[in-house]
Amino acid sequence: MRAFFSAVRASARRLFASFDLSPFPPFSLSRGFTIIEAITVVAMIVLVTTMTLPFLSDTNAKKDLDDFSAEGLDAAREAQSDVMSGESDLCFGVHFQGDRFTFFALAAGTCSTGTYATRDTSYDAVHVMTRVTITAVSLAPGGACTLPAGTGNCDLFFRDHKGAPSVLNAGVPAAMTGTGTVTFTDIGGNVKTFSINAAGMTDVN
Repeated sequence: MRAFFSAVRASARRLFASFDLSPFPPFSLSRGFTIIEAITVVAMIVLVTTMTLPFLSDTNAKKDLDDFSAEGLDAAREAQSDVMSGESDLCFGVHFQGDRFTFFALAAGTCSTGTYATRDTSYDAVHVMTRVTITAVSLAPGGACTLPAGTGNCDLFFRDHKGAPSVLNAGVPAAMTGTGTVTFTDIGGNVKTFSINAAGMTDVN
């Protein structure tokens, strides 16, 4: 009987010895804590990212608002400067729509009768905006500007060599001086207003 049990034990040892367990190292507590730490770090990164994304988005939108309102001011000043310098004997202006504004010129000889629709498109410089829209255009005299289509009284125009703005709208005398404001709004609700007075002085605030 003793010989029998001795034979069984010897067989069991040989059987277990035949298994290669090297791919399965024994469980380690340090390995488990490392995984938990990694999951915690990933969760913290996701949380911080989620919290900061709205702030970053608002910051980028404010920057776009500053940039596009300044570009609108620059376009108006360029139109004004080109007219004052007698550039090509043309008249220049800026047309406003919901998501863009366009620097444009009227064809030669049409400063008193032309419209944005009859402009010389070779001079067009279109500024398409992201995260910013033009939410109001108020130019006087003349009718209302309909946005976002940009129909109606949506054109800031210069035909006077002294730099005073004019009205480019059917039924309004060509010599009449215009004034007004253009409102830029970003996706966060922040606002910049471009304004021009009867003397042609421009500002953004």
